[in-house]
Amino acid sequence: MSNSLVIAAVTAALRTTLSKLDAPLSIDPQTDTSLTGADVTTLPPKQAAAGAEIKGRLNLFLFHVRPSAALRNLDVPASPRPGEREPLGLALDLLYLITAYGKKDDEVSSHRMLGRAMAILQDGSVLAKTLIASELPQTPGRQIEAVRITPHPLDLEEMSKVWAMFQVEYRLSAAYKVTVLVIDSTRPIAAPLPVLRAAVTAASDVGPVLTFARPATGLPSVRFRTSGGWGSSSSSSSWGGGERVVLEGERLAGSAVAVLVRNPRTGSSVRLAPTPGATASRLQIELPASAAGWLAGPHLVSAVVSRPGEPDLTTNEIPLAVAPELLSVTPNPAHRGTQTTVTARVAPSVAPDQNVSLLVLARQVRAEARDALTDLVSFDIRALPAGTSLARVRVDGVDSNVADLAAQPPAFTGLTLTLT
Repeated sequence: MSNSLVIAAVTAALRTTLSKLDAPLSIDPQTDTSLTGADVTTLPPKQAAAGAEIKGRLNLFLFHVRPSAALRNLDVPASPRPGEREPLGLALDLLYLITAYGKKDDEVSSHRMLGRAMAILQDGSVLAKTLIASELPQTPGRQIEAVRITPHPLDLEEMSKVWAMFQVEYRLSAAYKVTVLVIDSTRPIAAPLPVLRAAVTAASDVGPVLTFARPATGLPSVRFRTSGGWGSSSSSSSWGGGERVVLEGERLAGSAVAVLVRNPRTGSSVRLAPTPGATASRLQIELPASAAGWLAGPHLVSAVVSRPGEPDLTTNEIPLAVAPELLSVTPNPAHRGTQTTVTARVAPSVAPDQNVSLLVLARQVRAEARDALTDLVSFDIRALPAGTSLARVRVDGVDSNVADLAAQPPAFTGLTLTLT
């Protein structure tokens, strides 16, 4: 456990390490009297020079603290137990500036002092954990990694910016990086109960997959049956509900199968049962007879397959376009001299945030704003030319169907709008 005192403890440990400044190294020829009695301080640079000329001074100043890029997103090594994650906490790098002030303002003496200090840090490049822990009355705790001291080169431009920040005259200095320090997180660690018995279930295959969804009519999008019918031969069918959708895929067989139709705009899903005759590669679903609760536009379809002794398996989602129906346009004909808008009744109803357009006379007209879910949508016709043409409505990129593929030959069918 390492607490928030570790920054202060490391600074104190560095000061203690450098306090041996006046003790000669084995490689030095003799005792350097110019270093005898020199102080080792941790003062701001603006205060460090005051009185330094009396005995000489080596000043250690922490000028920058930054997150450790190497460890900031890792978990603590050797977390308590498998399945438990102990957050690492705050991982830091410390940047120090070491500045030497020679006795009697002698620059040569300051050079000797800086050289001795750099040699000490080179040999003591790892701060002992016991030294860090002993520097403060309240122990800062253990570190998960060794705390290392390395030179941190600064070019002339960077060094000038550092000293400009201090607002004092430049002195010969050396920068060092101390890494990595960790202040433990105080967040509680999740500790679930151990597993009493592992239950392993072998699935019989890689799972079901859907590859394609298409309306049984052969049209590009599926539609609902409305009370007024569709006005074409394709509106008659042998079933009493809405249109059917054919789903093709692999490994779709099971003791129970359900199909989910999800609207990505609202996030709501409708669960439908396949019609009789489903196989492992082909399902059919039938839309409800009523469009209530549905929105036109892109939808996503998936299947849920249940098998004995296995968890439910859900397929991938594939797109399915649900087409709007244009039920009426009023007034029709519309006289542009006296009428500025026409009102279309559509099914399903459209939401205020859906994109709705009227396609007529090779033009696209955007709907006027709506405040609530409605089946009546207004369109401004003042910019349209005069003429008569088939009318379509487009909702979120899906057009109403105007093709009658059951007719021989296939033909267009639907409402026409006349503008005069």
